[in-house]
Amino acid sequence: MKRLWIITKMQLLNLFFQNNSGKKRKIPSVLISGLIMFALSLYYSFLFSSVMETEANVLPAMVSLLGTAIVFFSGVSTSQGMLFGFKDYDMLMAMPLTEKDIVTSKITVYTITQYFYTVLLVIPAMIIHGCRSGADALYFVRAILGFLAFPLIPMVLSVLVGLGMQALTAGKRYGKMLQNAMTVAMIALVYFFSFNSGMNSADPSAGIGVGKIVKYIPSADWYLHGVTENKVSLLLLMAAVGIALYAAFILIYSRSVIRINARGNQGYHVKDFKLKKTAGSSSLGALFRQERQRYFANFTYFLNTSIGMIMMAGFSIYVIFINNPIKDSLIGVIQEYPEGSALVWQTILLSIHVVGQMTCTTGSSISLEGKSLWILKSIPASVREIFTAKIMINLLLILVPSLLSLVGFGIAFCFPPLYYLCGVAMIIAGALFISMLGLLINLRFPKLEYDREAVVIKQSLSAFLSMMVPLFLAIGIMVLYFVTGMVWFYAILAFYVVCDIILYVLLVKYGFERFRKLA
Repeated sequence: MKRLWIITKMQLLNLFFQNNSGKKRKIPSVLISGLIMFALSLYYSFLFSSVMETEANVLPAMVSLLGTAIVFFSGVSTSQGMLFGFKDYDMLMAMPLTEKDIVTSKITVYTITQYFYTVLLVIPAMIIHGCRSGADALYFVRAILGFLAFPLIPMVLSVLVGLGMQALTAGKRYGKMLQNAMTVAMIALVYFFSFNSGMNSADPSAGIGVGKIVKYIPSADWYLHGVTENKVSLLLLMAAVGIALYAAFILIYSRSVIRINARGNQGYHVKDFKLKKTAGSSSLGALFRQERQRYFANFTYFLNTSIGMIMMAGFSIYVIFINNPIKDSLIGVIQEYPEGSALVWQTILLSIHVVGQMTCTTGSSISLEGKSLWILKSIPASVREIFTAKIMINLLLILVPSLLSLVGFGIAFCFPPLYYLCGVAMIIAGALFISMLGLLINLRFPKLEYDREAVVIKQSLSAFLSMMVPLFLAIGIMVLYFVTGMVWFYAILAFYVVCDIILYVLLVKYGFERFRKLA
């Protein structure tokens, strides 16, 4: 038991606490991010419940859906690397630990991780709903106790999906790319299903179509009606099914952990290997190809940074062909009111810009070098070329979907030529901004010691700051735009151009020297 506690504690410390290279102290980045997420959940839950005040259970229904989606989709990526295919398997097996200790610690850490992020979304929203609706004390008891079983069903299903994807792609030449493609296809199906089930309804009485979706997801439906309608039997059913699935998952995983991890760590082996000449390239070209291969080969890296851009680009194409009351009303505004048309166009451009600000690969690109950083620093390439290659990946990830979205929304909402030019300029300025900002943040808060790359990509302080800083900046700019008027639209573009110049100077003056000192 003591060995199990030690190994579990060490994994949790490595997962939830930032270890800055060269410093003895540990910064609890998870505490900072957790408090911010909790505050945002409270704020948006209160705002949403105020807007949908006439609909009694819309907020709990929405939270049940989002909570289930977060557990499932994050579990698909998190399980790959935490439960199977984890990099420290050989090291753990070489230690005086039993296989039972390793299995139990991995399952414990995975379960705590899934509960941690879900509780920050679900519980604040359920508390806000209970306070605003005047619920009795038993409502809060049901909400909290019911939540203990709420994530179990989607958690187990996500592991099964992840395991299936791993089994289909392990040992294949383009295995990681196949995993990425299957994940995007799965999310696209869910996205398409939601839009065709009433989620895009403009009728407030329909509860934004949430009720039409909940009934198809048993865990969300049982939790929603069990808590809000005092149906304790549904909560007990959810707990029974969840515990049974979780127990079955532990039994299957414990019996096949060696085989699963051996297959998960299996790479592609070329048959009839032969040496042949290859075309030479510049150091920048070689660095760019290396960054590109790393990006598409890392399932978590790809999923966490590309999904927003893919969804936006897909929606921009989808909106061209749909007939929707919201779209029709916006087109009516564009056709009848010149001032209103400018507001619609500029809001769409700013929305594309904001989504691009949420896409940052450079926030963890230095940390992903890990213990092989010395190799990167020893190759015959300048620091400028290394930084340029890392920035180019983020630029391509933002520019291609954003420009596609600009064309799609432009066709759907009849953009004039000037707005295409403004959109291109804003997209480029924003992409440069977030790319250089993320790189500077990662240079300031590197995490070079970890057992899984997912720790760097999802839980590090650098990754968190490179997402939250531009998010709050983008929200502030949107608020400023709507409060002060459309005259600020061009000032926003000028602001990002100035920021790009400042960040470039910082990258040259501070970033180059900081990179050279990293050990």
